[in-house]
Amino acid sequence: LVFGYLFVQERGKRTAQLVRLQREYALGDLKVEVADPVTGVSKRCELQDLRSKRRIVALYGDAGQLGEALRTAAPYRRRFNSSGALVLTVSASDTDDLDAAISDALGGAGEVRAAGRWLE
Repeated sequence: LVFGYLFVQERGKRTAQLVRLQREYALGDLKVEVADPVTGVSKRCELQDLRSKRRIVALYGDAGQLGEALRTAAPYRRRFNSSGALVLTVSASDTDDLDAAISDALGGAGEVRAAGRWLE
């Protein structure tokens, strides 16, 4: 009886881990547009292409939530930059002022812009 309980518990943990991995791989198929800050040239690529080069931090919410999250993370900006982290903002609403909200949250950083719609 005890072994049956332990088996079910371990199977549940394994299933949860497999579901998490499946979600991560599904996110890897999404396409994003990445702009080079030096040249200003942007290119489209899949998130999985960035796995070995960058660490992706995806933030999801409306303009207010994204602005607050970025304001909170602003002190760690240099550390994110040195570790190769790429912050991807995904808006829950169709607001046109998302660029302004993100820019205000980061103190008017010119190289930051909001992502457009998901690319198919």
